[in-house]
Amino acid sequence: MNSRPKRAAPCPKAPHAQRHSAGAASHEPHGTSVRTPDLGERWFNYGPAVADAPTSLFAYSDASQGSESGATMICGLRHAKAELCCRLLRDGTLSRLMRSGRLGKFSQTHLPEFKLALQSQNRFHLSFGEEWCGELWRRAALAMIEIIAELAPLGLAIQRPQSWYFQFDGVQAKFIHPGAIFESENEGWDQTLDDIFAGFLLPVALCAAGDSFIAQVGLRRVPARKIVSFRGTNELLELQRRCRHSPRPDALALMRQWLESIRFPDEQTSWSGYYVTELPPEPTRAWGYKQHALLSLIQILEPTSILDIGSNTGWFARLGAAHGASVIAIDQDEVCINRLCRSASNDNILPLRLDIVNPTPSIGFGGMWFPASWDRLRAQLVLALAITHHMALGMHLSFDQIAAILEAFTSRWLVVEFVPWTLEAANPYRTGHEACCPAWYAAAGLMTALSRKFKSVEMAPGPARGRRLIICEN
Repeated sequence: MNSRPKRAAPCPKAPHAQRHSAGAASHEPHGTSVRTPDLGERWFNYGPAVADAPTSLFAYSDASQGSESGATMICGLRHAKAELCCRLLRDGTLSRLMRSGRLGKFSQTHLPEFKLALQSQNRFHLSFGEEWCGELWRRAALAMIEIIAELAPLGLAIQRPQSWYFQFDGVQAKFIHPGAIFESENEGWDQTLDDIFAGFLLPVALCAAGDSFIAQVGLRRVPARKIVSFRGTNELLELQRRCRHSPRPDALALMRQWLESIRFPDEQTSWSGYYVTELPPEPTRAWGYKQHALLSLIQILEPTSILDIGSNTGWFARLGAAHGASVIAIDQDEVCINRLCRSASNDNILPLRLDIVNPTPSIGFGGMWFPASWDRLRAQLVLALAITHHMALGMHLSFDQIAAILEAFTSRWLVVEFVPWTLEAANPYRTGHEACCPAWYAAAGLMTALSRKFKSVEMAPGPARGRRLIICEN
């Protein structure tokens, strides 16, 4: 093992540090610049408090330019934590982690009362474990194992590994808490192993066993701290026993091998088989009214962010990403989201498992730990395609309730697909002749409700008796 000083030398003073705290540090990753957080931004604690709360701060911003651009992370450090990170900046460890893509890109900033402060250059659409499908959990777990493996030869480890130490850039997991790195030989490895199994591998096992709902409900309250007995966890308990009796490199290899071997349920569901054939990405005669209309709209509006609600396997999400937008695709069908995750490896798409009618609430007073989904996932352009008839007729929501839900996620534009009672529209709730269907369910009623939430509401040109698009703007 490489020798290293027990105490890192102080960071040199930063230029302009006199404008901030006297103890502000200045060493920064190569190629980055010192900047001060915008005082117009609000900062919130990110994640539940950890044992070393007096020595570090980890927070996210809701930028004044709008949350649809994503959140910035900031890490403020004091005492030994700051000294360690200063050394990791000087010796290039953090820069190597950033270049490898395992650590999000951070630059040094100034934060009063903290010796060292690092602010992310990436902007993340914050997501939390209960919104992750099995494929995202697998990627987060593998990323945690890889970063632990890279730090171990340096005598470093991750303090109490937790899922909220990670965010996703598309479908690539990024470690975003440099303040969680600490010096460790072998002490604490058993606790770290327990945290990895309970906080990362258990959700993967539950998703693989078809019990993702258990992981989702449990994570809504607090991250797991022990493996409890569920279907599919016996194999995990045996793996944990083997890892406890193996050297650390072998234990990491065993966990990596198990994660890579996992297969998630991929049977056809009522929604995963919604599209019988996949349409080509470029306009062809196979495209219908909706595909051509959405392409034209995206080209005209040029949104920087898109939220695709009820995305299914993500055809419209990929259309938006192909035209330069950062896309969040949400669906409550995990098979669909897992498939999208596997197919979107090179796209700027974040696929999440989320029920729009029962979305993730905030955690902590005033959302001080985790903000609600409608605050985190707002986008310039929201697509609500082929879902409002299910909300109105299947879930018995009023048009006003539907409009309120959609408006909460919309920053600028909303596109809603209305499915009338006509035979051509193929409304699955039609049980007989059009004249026998409830009269309250009509495009005019939905547009009236939307007009109470949006400044502009217009019906786009389209087939007279088919499905139609309603375009709203704030």
